[in-house]
Amino acid sequence: MKLASALSAGLITLAFFFAVLRLIYPVKYRDPLFPLARQAGLDPYLVLALVRHESRFDPRALSPSGARGLMQLMPATADWVARKMGYQALQPEDLLHPGANLALGTWYLAYLRDRFGSLPPALAAYNAGEERVRTWLKEGRWDGSLARIHSLPYPETRRFVRSVLRDWQVYRLLY
Repeated sequence: MKLASALSAGLITLAFFFAVLRLIYPVKYRDPLFPLARQAGLDPYLVLALVRHESRFDPRALSPSGARGLMQLMPATADWVARKMGYQALQPEDLLHPGANLALGTWYLAYLRDRFGSLPPALAAYNAGEERVRTWLKEGRWDGSLARIHSLPYPETRRFVRSVLRDWQVYRLLY
């Protein structure tokens, strides 16, 4: 009887723990996000982790550097992506619309993943810029691996890559 009671209490505690984690790691914007991520060949939970880190799911988020929307795209980058995707030039306000921001952001993340061949350098480039990461790799300042993430020159970029990859794993565990 005591074992059954202990197991029951443990299961309730575990269920409560997962319920709290689901509040901390919500699935928002499922309708546009999941199809767009899959269309770009990305795991939707990776995109959720990135959005959670970048904007905390606030579609009107604006950074001090000028990045906008759910995926915190810089207007110049978003305009370049839009042209690559065959769209007309964007207005910066367009980046505050969740569907548009997610479409451009998922395309851009997939582009970076394809260019760098793996997620750690792609995420580093998403945060610090493609050319900056290319320079670090070319100069041997970082080898592009997660194992040597500590050698990334920018602490913010190190934190970004670690955070997004960690949150991706949490999302995969929860959902």
